[in-house]
Order: sequence, then C-alpha cells, then structure tokens
Amino acid sequence: MSARIISMEESVTNLQKELRVKSSQLEEVEKSLKTLESENENMKNMLNVTAAMGPLQQDNNVTGILRDINTALSFKMNQLSLSIGAVYSLANKTEKDLSAFKNHSDDSLKLLKNATDRLVQEDIALRANSESINKTLSIKIDNVKKLQGPIGPPGLNGSTGSIGPPGPPGFNGTRGLQGNMGLQGFNGSQGAEGPIGPQGPQGAGNISQCEHKTKSKTGSQDKVTSNSRAAPIKVTLEEPSGKRIVSASCSTDIAQQYLLTTLVNPVNNHLFYYCSCYGHYGSGTESVECTIHYWECPLTT
Repeated sequence: MSARIISMEESVTNLQKELRVKSSQLEEVEKSLKTLESENENMKNMLNVTAAMGPLQQDNNVTGILRDINTALSFKMNQLSLSIGAVYSLANKTEKDLSAFKNHSDDSLKLLKNATDRLVQEDIALRANSESINKTLSIKIDNVKKLQGPIGPPGLNGSTGSIGPPGPPGFNGTRGLQGNMGLQGFNGSQGAEGPIGPQGPQGAGNISQCEHKTKSKTGSQDKVTSNSRAAPIKVTLEEPSGKRIVSASCSTDIAQQYLLTTLVNPVNNHLFYYCSCYGHYGSGTESVECTIHYWECPLTT
C-alpha cells in the first residue's frame, strides 16, 4: 500500500513541475500579446494619419491594406484573448485539483491527467494562433513597404545652364514676292560731245557685191512608203575660191523629204553643201526637182 502512495506523490510532483512550466510559457504568450497590441496600435495610428490626408496625398491602396491589417489583427487578438482566458481557467482548476489530489483515488489521477493534456493542447493552439498573427502582420507590412508613396511637391528650378553651340543652318525659305518698283532716278547731266575721229579703212566684205544664186537638179523618185529610202536626187555645191557663201537653203517642188548638209573637203578645206530630196506625194514614179538657194559674196572688194 505504501509503494502505491509514493508513486502517486511522484506523479503529483511531476504535474506540479509541468504546471509551473506551462505557467512560464503562459507569461511569454502574455508578453507576445502586449507586443502585438502595441503593433496594432501603431497600425491604427498609421491608418488614422492616412485617412486624414488630402485627396491628392492619400493612396487608396495603402489605406485599404492598413484597414485589412487592422481588421485581421483585431480578429486574431480577440481569439488570442479568449484562448489565454481559457488557459488561465484551466490552470486554476488544475491547481485546485492538485490540492485535493491526495485524498482521491485513481479516478482523480485520470481527471488530473486529462486536465493537463487539455492544458498542453491549449498551449499548442495558443502558439499556433500567435504564429499565424505574426505571419499575417509580416505579409501586410511587406505589402505596405512595396507600395509607392504619393508624389512629392516639385523641386526648385535649377540655375540656367550655359548656351549650347549653334545648330546647323536651316534650309533656304521660299522666294518672296517681288517688291514694288522704286521711283525713277534723275537724268544725269550730258557730257560734252567728243571730236569726230578719222575715217577707218574699208572692210573686207561689201554686201552690195553679194549675189543670190540657185542650183537645181531633176530626177525620178518613187514614193517613200517605209523607213528604207531609195537613193535621193542630190545637188552638190562647192564654195568657190575668193568667195564666201553666207546663206544656203534646200527646197523642192514635190519631194516628200529634203535635207541640207555640209562637209569640208580635207584636201583644200573647201566647204561643200548638199541638198538631198526623197520621194514624192503622188503615185508610182515622178520627176522631182531639188534646188539649193544661196548667197555668194566676194572676200575682197
């Protein structure tokens, strides 16, 4: 019988030790609760300051997040307070049970064991609740830190910098309208007429001695019907020695085409004129006349 009593006393001693440990852990939870209450109060102050800002300074995202933090913390702290109250009640009941434990049987030991187990479960739930609050608070604070604050007022204007180098010249503009004509100037005074100079020598040519001449040639021509033409009727005129042909032209009576060309003879440097006539405007073969008209003047008089 004495051996059974010693075992029960040892069990009571162990439960008392465990109760003291749980009481110490409960004090740590109370400290965490006070810290969370202080952080919650700071969050409320931040929310009040943000709400008091003007419409240009207030950031809607920051206000919404702070409200979420305040709501979450209030809910979690209410849960935490209820859990702490329950732990206190359980601890008091366990203390009373320990006082009367020595006068009870094995059933009382089982009840005390059950109460201790509940105390352990409440402690585990309390710690999990505290950890959940810490995580929620950390996430919300990180979100607030990431948000961009309101735009500050513009700074003062800096000093004016030095003038930069000149740019490249622009393109010329369009020409404007011509202005009105100015007034006519006064006539200058007329100078005295100079003396008449001596008569110069007579020139090399004398137009009065020039003669108009013609040179013609007649021949048969077929009508030109394609780009290929037969040999033309050609009048050849050589510039005579001591004379100068000052004008020449080619003409015809009924030829379709007539052409005047020139060529210099490299042997004597004499100038040759050629009048070529092609085809006619009739049908079959016709007689065509080709003529050179020219003015011939002597080189000396």
